Amino acid sequence: MVALARSIGIPRKSFQLRSWAICACVGEKHESEELLEMMRGLMTLALCLSMSAGHALAEPEAVTNAKTLCRAVDTTISLSPCTYSEEAKTVTVSVATAGGDARELCQTIVSSLVEKQIYFGAAPWKLNLKSPASGDSTIASCDLPQTPH
Repeated sequence: MVALARSIGIPRKSFQLRSWAICACVGEKHESEELLEMMRGLMTLALCLSMSAGHALAEPEAVTNAKTLCRAVDTTISLSPCTYSEEAKTVTVSVATAGGDARELCQTIVSSLVEKQIYFGAAPWKLNLKSPASGDSTIASCDLPQTPH
């Protein structure tokens, strides 16, 4: 995995993202732009790996893509297992980020999905980012990409 990440330009220190994010949550300061850049690279790698794992034929595209997104964030930025709800049309991720950084991370994830052409069908789905620092409240929410018409 390290070789694959290096081959697409992700620096070795990006693999330390989870510990960096946890440190940021407990008060150590890191430049948020550098952290977001590392997250962006890891999300791209994780989405590529998840897409290659295949899709179940019997479930809707949105559910398959919610599972793909959860696998990607679970291996990169999520502090606890990602969850999704087909009924509520939501994907929920727990992150060690706050406020503006969470909103920017939300948009970064959506941009990565669009870049990889991962869409959530015609009905609108939401990505909710939660934080343990906020009592597990939603700190950012954004629309997941819908299939283009």
